[in-house]
Amino acid sequence: MIEKKLKIPVGITVFIGVILKLMNNPYGSIVFTIGFAGYFLLKLIRLSRTQKFFWTKYHYIQLGLLILGIGFLILMYFNYPYSRLGFVIVLLLESIVSLRIMITSVIGDSNFRMILSFLGKLLRR
Repeated sequence: MIEKKLKIPVGITVFIGVILKLMNNPYGSIVFTIGFAGYFLLKLIRLSRTQKFFWTKYHYIQLGLLILGIGFLILMYFNYPYSRLGFVIVLLLESIVSLRIMITSVIGDSNFRMILSFLGKLLRR
């Protein structure tokens, strides 16, 4: 319930933070940090609502990536070298893992692997 209410303000905050950062506004980095911290906290809340019995290795990987993302976000606020690169890589990996969790929850792990093997055989021909 709280995720749906906070989804739009967090998205707007991230968008405004990106625009301010691109224009080298002094408030851009703090707005960007607040927005993405809210995004990662919403992802953590959504992940924590999943019952521990249903957690797979991908849930633990996503949890680790979310914690790494928050760490890189803090380092990026302090202009640490290579923090932007780490942040982008962690954000990309977290999105891929989140997509895998979503697909696996909808069609099942064995069906997903069967589809991937079928596509692999199809592309080899």
